[in-house]
Amino acid sequence: MKTLLTLLLALSSLLLPCSRVLAWSGAGHQVIAAETYRQLSPTLKTKVTEILKVHPDYEKRKDSFTGDSLNLDVDMFIFLRSSTWPDEIHRRGNKYDHPKWHYVDYPLKPTKFPVEPGPDPNDDILCRISQCEKTLADTKASPEKRAVYLSWLIHLIGDVHMPFHCCSLFTSEYPTGDKGGSSFYIKPAARGIPLHSFWDGLLGTLGSAVISRAAVSGFVEKPKAPGELLSPHLRAPASTLTPA
Repeated sequence: MKTLLTLLLALSSLLLPCSRVLAWSGAGHQVIAAETYRQLSPTLKTKVTEILKVHPDYEKRKDSFTGDSLNLDVDMFIFLRSSTWPDEIHRRGNKYDHPKWHYVDYPLKPTKFPVEPGPDPNDDILCRISQCEKTLADTKASPEKRAVYLSWLIHLIGDVHMPFHCCSLFTSEYPTGDKGGSSFYIKPAARGIPLHSFWDGLLGTLGSAVISRAAVSGFVEKPKAPGELLSPHLRAPASTLTPA
């Protein structure tokens, strides 16, 4: 978990309008997904590949694979592209689109910063990570649903490691919260941008359809043993991902 906290990724562009839902660019989510994929055992790689073959967009993703100079195989390509899918379907009428799943708004209230629960514990990122895990472990769930929830799980593990998807600042200036840093502006260069967007762009601003070279080349120089660096949510035994 601590290691993944250092993987700061990107939204689609520093110039995009403020968004409380989307986090990290396609490049950013792919870096986290790539580091996760590299740490999976061969057995688990095979199982997640089989599950994703039933994903609604699998054939489209597979057809877009070119096997170019980035030196990755089709299975890793599908895994990386799956990490961006929940953002790609956002607000587009897809039945699997769930805007509230991407974040939890723990309130930050200076100067004492009391510990308070999130406003919607039954429909936030922590609740839905758990739901994804349960669905993957449920062999009675439909193959398509398990494929979709695997894609969501890969994506949400990226989102939950973005600090501004886990809190909102509440002060007299922001009585209803700063929307995860989206209403809090900074000026790192010639023009001001939301603090949320600044963090989003730290590892690049490539769109979801472009495979990040940072993801493929390896953001972590020398990974440890498989599973050692993974978030607990992705350290589940292979038996929970048995293809239906």
